[in-house]
Amino acid sequence: MDTSIPTTTFEMNRADEVRLHEHLLECSADFVPPLAERVNLSDYAGKLCERSTRFEAWSQSKLIGLVAAYFDQSVLNESVFVSNVSVTPAFRSRGIAGRLMTQFHDHVAGKGIR
Repeated sequence: MDTSIPTTTFEMNRADEVRLHEHLLECSADFVPPLAERVNLSDYAGKLCERSTRFEAWSQSKLIGLVAAYFDQSVLNESVFVSNVSVTPAFRSRGIAGRLMTQFHDHVAGKGIR
């Protein structure tokens, strides 16, 4: 039996609406209250796909981690709102969310936003 851990890759804005929806569905129960009880996951995935900047962790072709943020350029020096931080249950406790948040913070700092 192969017990190796698949390689995790980190990318920006790769996920399409379908992959985002699958990820949100898998992580929904871990939000309090569950995400699916607060929003329509299909609509939310579409909104994230169209409007957010996403920092994503992938294991092969599966989206396993997500940080999604909205940048408001109408505010002086811009402002940022983090809408979602999630990692699928099978990939937790591996530092994925921390690495995604570091990438997010580096991106924000690179834009001159504090």
